[in-house]
Amino acid sequence: MQKIIRFFLLIFILSASQLLGNERVHGPYLQDVRPSEITILWETESPAIGKVLFGKEADVLNMSVAENEPKSLHQVRLSNLQPRQQYFYKCVWHNGESAVGSFRTAPANETTPLRFAVVGDSRSDLVMCKKISDLIVASNPDIVLHSGDIVARGKNLHEWKTFLFDPMEELLRNIPIYPVLGNHEQESPHYYNFFPLHENKPWWSRDYGPVHIIGLDTSVPTDPQSEQYQFLLADLKQNTKEWTIVVFHYPLFHAHPTRPIYEFRYDWQPLFMEHGVDLALTGHDHYYHRSFPIGRMAEDQKGVVHITSAGGGASLYPIAPEPYSAYYRSLYHFLTIDVTENELEIRAIDQDNRVFDGIILNKNQDYSPANFVEYGMFELERKLKNQLGQLSPTNSKNNVVFFDTTFAIETDFYMPVSGHYEWQAGSAWKLKSSSKNFTLTPGQKLQIKFSGEVDKKNFMPTPELKLHLEADNSTRNVLGHRPYQRFLGFRNQDLHFSIEEAAYKNAVLSSVENLQPVFYFLDYYAESKYAYDVIVALGTRILRTQDRRILTNLETLLQKNPSDLNKFRIFPFYFLFNDFSHLEEWIAVMGRLPSEHLSFAPKLICTLTDLDFFNTNKVENWQLLGPFAAEKGQGLVHVYPPEQELNFTKKYDAGTGAEVQWHPYAGKTIDLLKALTAPDFAFKEGIAYAHTTVSASKDGEILLLLGSNDDPAVWVNNKEVHRKKGGRSEQACQDMIIAPVKKGRNDILIKVGQHGGAWGLNLRISDWKKILE
Repeated sequence: MQKIIRFFLLIFILSASQLLGNERVHGPYLQDVRPSEITILWETESPAIGKVLFGKEADVLNMSVAENEPKSLHQVRLSNLQPRQQYFYKCVWHNGESAVGSFRTAPANETTPLRFAVVGDSRSDLVMCKKISDLIVASNPDIVLHSGDIVARGKNLHEWKTFLFDPMEELLRNIPIYPVLGNHEQESPHYYNFFPLHENKPWWSRDYGPVHIIGLDTSVPTDPQSEQYQFLLADLKQNTKEWTIVVFHYPLFHAHPTRPIYEFRYDWQPLFMEHGVDLALTGHDHYYHRSFPIGRMAEDQKGVVHITSAGGGASLYPIAPEPYSAYYRSLYHFLTIDVTENELEIRAIDQDNRVFDGIILNKNQDYSPANFVEYGMFELERKLKNQLGQLSPTNSKNNVVFFDTTFAIETDFYMPVSGHYEWQAGSAWKLKSSSKNFTLTPGQKLQIKFSGEVDKKNFMPTPELKLHLEADNSTRNVLGHRPYQRFLGFRNQDLHFSIEEAAYKNAVLSSVENLQPVFYFLDYYAESKYAYDVIVALGTRILRTQDRRILTNLETLLQKNPSDLNKFRIFPFYFLFNDFSHLEEWIAVMGRLPSEHLSFAPKLICTLTDLDFFNTNKVENWQLLGPFAAEKGQGLVHVYPPEQELNFTKKYDAGTGAEVQWHPYAGKTIDLLKALTAPDFAFKEGIAYAHTTVSASKDGEILLLLGSNDDPAVWVNNKEVHRKKGGRSEQACQDMIIAPVKKGRNDILIKVGQHGGAWGLNLRISDWKKILE
């Protein structure tokens, strides 16, 4: 009898699910189009057998391909299509179907004119993302290249619908998309599930007409020993297409004011030049930036143009132009690339559909000195900094240090160059032989002499090296080469940096085992603006090696420079080895230092405070309030009601046309967009509040470890203890706050600003004095 009941119950459930239907989650969207094939994907709420109906007219879908088994994420490959043909299609499944879309197959020949579109960093502002997406659709491209950062957090499944499939729905339904991974994709399995183009590898390559396109991943190893580098090298060697475009996320040549040079520049750019890459398309830095062609000076000057196109929706960045910068603007935009046999015509188009920059690349052109960047100068700068970063005194006497060194630097110029160098320093430094003229033939080493002395207490600022080079045309046979251009040359003729900069570069790039450059830097440059980054690098190495012998070096550093800032930075390394003799002094130093100095490597602080001694716990019981509307950039400054009263029963006008009220929340990490049911605040400014309490057995202090996205302010018992303005991504232990507590109940109120994109916070409390109940 029970078996019969279970049977009829199963029949009822299946029948009910069919009656309720099976809704589409997202899609359809298009991948990997070829002259006779294309892949169509979509997702449904529950498994079903999917089918694609298609034909050459929208109302005559007389062909079909179906799946063999039920799936939720459907993937149907159409084949035996005609080249360069428009088709219409729709996806159907049990009790469901999609809207009709269309696509155009790739051409079978290399003479058909094509149009590509390019967009990057489309996350965060959903309104702008949709606007740019709609403009791309109106430009009627054959395919779309995406340079990464499609979502804010790739491991959060719901973000793929929020940031990609919903705002870009029409584009995805009608134009094949070819993405690469950005850092925000987080190497997520969701990405690989959604984009089979990758074939489960972080990289891919495809031919489309006369163009070979390569997609790479800058968040996985890129060095010559890596699998990705070997793929790139083999792929470039096999490529026979007229044009080559490479797409990846982190730019080799950027104009961001503070970002470092990515070391894979020196691995990938030589490959690009050797194998004739025409165009590198990148994202990551939220602006538009186009470089001059970058290559090697020769009679037939060719170069790679690098374009950062990251204006698809994420908040915009400022720009600090470099000598290689040809054109740059911080604005929302996309690109179109019109392809013919001999030309790539690139247009940059803003959010109002206006062309604001353009360039035509021609296979038969070479470049004048004013429009050409010599790559050998970047290699020279790297090698110079490496050698200068190892500079150490040849002698010392009565605290005066003496230098007498000649650097011999290998050069990478293919043509003769001439130039001069000059050392410049303040009055505390006594320099000898500070300048010299020179001429170099290809392969000849550049000799630079540095000789002088200084009292160690006046070591900073350090001398600066100014170097100028230009093409040496004195022996060139103009008539035998290019009579239409009398002179060879390049525009990036000058290098200028200090010994301090070189030492910093050498410290952070040295191997994990080689700590000498790190301690050398901290000895001579303890007050440097780069010291924090070097301390972070030291912390990373200590965590990896767990070598107690490092403590001897740290003790020596403190004896030489016992400043509060040095103590704040160095004492935590003792704690990692369970030496807490400096803990009370460290806490006292934190109380004396300005709040802007109380930042440290979050990962290291989390590791440190997870030690049993610190008695650290993650807060997971909260009251939340919000979201409140905020004017641009004013949310953290504006005083909202919770800062004046804590009333957990009262309703407040949120400034959004709605009222908000405190409500409980349980969780160690708070996603405010979800917790406040406020997904629209992903693309506008706002304010939210989080409240928790602790109970203390007596008066004392606790350590708050706060992480937030974006800017926070903190009150303990109605007294402000912390405020930090500015957008940022959330990490645990970003801010360290010494907070006084009283015997009994203590209220902790946290205000978090929102400037678009992800929004959240987390809090750990370290009770090393064991006073919390």
